[in-house]
Amino acid sequence: MPQFLILNFVFSLVLLWHREYDRAFAEVRRCLALAPSSAEGHLNLASMQYYCGDSSGSIDMLNAYMRLDPFYPELALHFLAQAQHSLGQFDAAVATLKLRLERNPNSETSNALLASCYGHLGRIADARAAWAEVMRIAPNFSIERQRRILPYKNPDDFERRVEGGLAVTRAEMRELIHVNGREAQRRVLPPRSSHFFSKMLLERRARIQAGDGIEPGCFRKLLRHSLCIERPFRGLFP
Repeated sequence: MPQFLILNFVFSLVLLWHREYDRAFAEVRRCLALAPSSAEGHLNLASMQYYCGDSSGSIDMLNAYMRLDPFYPELALHFLAQAQHSLGQFDAAVATLKLRLERNPNSETSNALLASCYGHLGRIADARAAWAEVMRIAPNFSIERQRRILPYKNPDDFERRVEGGLAVTRAEMRELIHVNGREAQRRVLPPRSSHFFSKMLLERRARIQAGDGIEPGCFRKLLRHSLCIERPFRGLFP
């Protein structure tokens, strides 16, 4: 591949991570028009499609990439699992992530995505085990940091990952209330500081506490109860 095309492919990724989506797409498509068999170009385009909400297109492009480069790096499997997760194909994403983790067991991002998949599937014990791996590999792993830096065009696409992780905390809350034998009060705890909560998490906390009978204050008590769950969600709760 000509050197200038490699540089342009890299530039397209720089544009993506600066959230200049239209320019990024234009750049990578111009390069693919000049080098239609470029595996790297297909991978770049797949990444852009995923972050811009076109997960089906991203899967198609990743499959084309893997055909062009049979010796593709294991990171491509993580990209594929991301797109599958976004489409709600959680079982398929789990299978893909296991393949990735066979080749790179020390990927905290793949273990975190695996935990989210398990949470969506209701496999709470497996989700907790995946989170434990995240904390073993990267004790300072932060979902809030990922929220800030990952270039999702629609922030709700990232919150789907968080939703899977929160399934673990909800299960732990119910267990904690059951063990303590308390009669939960059905009321909503008002927000204490908007600095710590996104609008989505505020609404979700209200729904959980009002609809599931979660006692006010259980969020904080629960997160203290389990270090494995507290660390990745640090900064999301007061």
